Amino acid sequence: SVEDELEGGARAITTIEDVMNQTDETFCWILAEIMSVEGGVNGWCYLSCFKCAKKVVDVKNGYQCIRCKRITVDPTLRYKLHAIVADGTGCLNLMIWNDEAKQIIGQSAKEVRDSEKGKNVNSLPKAIQALLEKKFLFKVSVSTQNVNSIDHMYAVEKICDDERLLGIYSSANSMEIGDLPKLIRRLLVQELSR
Repeated sequence: SVEDELEGGARAITTIEDVMNQTDETFCWILAEIMSVEGGVNGWCYLSCFKCAKKVVDVKNGYQCIRCKRITVDPTLRYKLHAIVADGTGCLNLMIWNDEAKQIIGQSAKEVRDSEKGKNVNSLPKAIQALLEKKFLFKVSVSTQNVNSIDHMYAVEKICDDERLLGIYSSANSMEIGDLPKLIRRLLVQELSR
């Protein structure tokens, strides 16, 4: 479980600044607040293969998987949340995939889409808007592409919204979102001293 992995709150977590400075592939736990989630008709979900979960494309007789080439007439709607998170040391682009998104939203992507029928398809559904300005513990994968600055999107492996663990790490984390002006000043000083 997440609690076991975090050793009940005893394991150290890292900052976004430290994640962005990683020089090797690794996994890091961060405590961060969701600042925004990409909206729009294709921004928060995608049609997928029921077997391998990869994206499907529209073909003459249904939908075809881009990986396994299966054809289906009833693809599965899955989450792909592009979120920007912050922790007081910086901001990070995260991709939150289906299982983790479903865990924190409490509904499937299809249920969220169905609850928004008749509403503006370009706006972010209320269930996803509810994530904004909330803190979570994210287990982030730092890939070779991230290390080499090829890809600035980090994949989320796990999410924790356990209030007890959030409380432990929030009180241990000295720099909060409200400290961003301090961060901006620090970055400006670093830039001017180059």
